[in-house]
Amino acid sequence: MEILAYILASETNEEFFQELLKELFTKDERDMIWQRLKIVTLLKKKIPQYEIAKMLNASLCSITRGAKELKKPNSALSFVVDKYLTNDENFQQSLKKSSQQQ
Repeated sequence: MEILAYILASETNEEFFQELLKELFTKDERDMIWQRLKIVTLLKKKIPQYEIAKMLNASLCSITRGAKELKKPNSALSFVVDKYLTNDENFQQSLKKSSQQQ
């Protein structure tokens, strides 16, 4: 993981980064990452875990794991949610679609 972190931190071309992720991860793996980002974003919005599970058809285990990660001091996930996901229109639309599918 260290070499991947180094490459991603060094690369500034977004198109290259997207292509690399497509080549490294299957669609299911990318979907799972997207799901985890939704989970932590909803947790930061103080949505109860059982509601998130129902909304996203996610396991409580996955949601609890996200909650534990957010509680860590200097949580990278918390930083990502605050800096990138809270104000990203595409991501927020995805969250709204997920909540409407309940």
